[in-house]
Amino acid sequence: MDPMRVGTIMAVAVALGALCAPMSAEAKPSKAEMKKSKFHIRLGAGFFKKGKYPEALAEMRKAYALVPLPGHIYNMARCYQEMGRLGEAVEYFHRYLDEGDDKKKLKKTQAALSELIPKVFGALEVSCQPAGVAVEIPGVGGGPCPYVNEQVRAGGWKMKLSAEGYTTAELDVTVEAGGRAK
Repeated sequence: MDPMRVGTIMAVAVALGALCAPMSAEAKPSKAEMKKSKFHIRLGAGFFKKGKYPEALAEMRKAYALVPLPGHIYNMARCYQEMGRLGEAVEYFHRYLDEGDDKKKLKKTQAALSELIPKVFGALEVSCQPAGVAVEIPGVGGGPCPYVNEQVRAGGWKMKLSAEGYTTAELDVTVEAGGRAK
């Protein structure tokens, strides 16, 4: 069996155990919410084992809505990864890095990100004359030229270059996953 799949099954088991762990008084879900969340986790794990990832994701989302545990975020990331929705997988793995505390899953999350980021992102490097031209890329960011962004989502982007005393230029730029656009 795929080691990531085994890890996800174990993550579901850990999430089930975490539901029984004490939570802070202000965030403690009701017994009914915990019961419903456990139901959705089990259902989602069953779908995941069968390769029904959209259904598994839907169940993990329901579990998270009831009892927002970091393990649910990890499970959603795995569903996105298996569905080939790598951008969302990266987003959810990053969320798990921020919120999770399971050392094994954190290590697996870092490994997954190391594998996925080059498949989703590329780098963008802009050099201009004169230096200091303002670079603006809606949805990505910007700054003065020379401009470098090491993590731009792969795809086509509109780039605007402007400087006082010059006509503003708009250029199309394509960033390839794992590549470097200049």
